[in-house]
Amino acid sequence: MLIKLTKPEKVELLNALKTGVIDTRKIPALDKVLNEHRPDLAIKELSDEELEARILELEKKVKR
Repeated sequence: MLIKLTKPEKVELLNALKTGVIDTRKIPALDKVLNEHRPDLAIKELSDEELEARILELEKKVKR
């Protein structure tokens, strides 16, 4: 799959390669591809209750 990047996206991708952190909000082309092909990586908004439940679940995993 080929992805056409704009100049600002190219700059952001180079910065991501240097830091090891990719902010897909700054690279819309990559964000679109990830959302289409890896929906499990999509950013999801959680309610306070869902967030608390997720935090408790992760804390239990860490304690094991």
